[in-house]
Amino acid sequence: MQNGTLVSMTNSMAGGLNAALVSELPTERAGEASPLTVVCFDHTALMSGGEIALLHLLLHLDTACFHPVVVLGAEGPLHARLTEAGIETHLLLLDHDGIPASPEPPTAARSASGPSIGLVGRLSAWKGQHIFLEAAALVHKRFPRARFQIIGSAMFGEEAYEAEIRQLCVTLGLEECVEFTGFRTDVPALIAQLDILVHASTTGEPFGQVVVEGMMAGKPVVATDGGGVPEIVEDGVTGWLAPMGESAPMAEAILRLLEDPEEAAAMGAAGRQRVLEHFTIELTARRVQEVYEQFWPGHGAVASP
Repeated sequence: MQNGTLVSMTNSMAGGLNAALVSELPTERAGEASPLTVVCFDHTALMSGGEIALLHLLLHLDTACFHPVVVLGAEGPLHARLTEAGIETHLLLLDHDGIPASPEPPTAARSASGPSIGLVGRLSAWKGQHIFLEAAALVHKRFPRARFQIIGSAMFGEEAYEAEIRQLCVTLGLEECVEFTGFRTDVPALIAQLDILVHASTTGEPFGQVVVEGMMAGKPVVATDGGGVPEIVEDGVTGWLAPMGESAPMAEAILRLLEDPEEAAAMGAAGRQRVLEHFTIELTARRVQEVYEQFWPGHGAVASP
């Protein structure tokens, strides 16, 4: 790896930095003695949207100004393409994202108005709010006092999906027990008020940060079993995993927690402990630094935008 300034990025940042790295920054760095080293991380090395954007970015970098280095967590199609293009690539065990540790959450008694079950995320079909509502309808039959929150708003032109799920709520007869909160800046406070956090994505999440945030808050989690989520949730220990795109198993998992509050509390406590042991930002920073040291020894202080 060459000497020079270091920029660190993940494949999810590739699209946003593409224009800057390919067009504007080379002009600003004209005459610099050494190229700017750009280190990119990818967990899976597959060729989905993020990896395609990353590959496109790297293939179009001005190598007089930039020296690209890619760190992959596994072999895969992206690794083959990078090797073929002669781009410096390292296969190293990558770690998970992390979140700040929070104080021990207070023990919350179940609300007198009924248990609260919530889903956090932007309103989008692949986030599975429609599956959550179908599961809510099944849960409501056995726990008519249960309340459900959909926390988040439509973005990126997905207002039609919001209208669709609002109509689904009416069709399912859930108007009185479902709240659409819209965009909120106090999500941690809303999670703290939940009895159960649900993750309903119908496509595998690369990680699943909301799941970790719910576990840090001591909430038992019901989550779909795609992407990185099974690496976070220990099925039957910190919560329950359900198949993606299926409302009935999701409802059954929610019902198991509602029917056994002691088990739900134990899962919430186990989830918080798991996050403290594996998913704090301090652990992530330390492990990422260890990765840098493997291929850039002697540079302890590295910066990531």
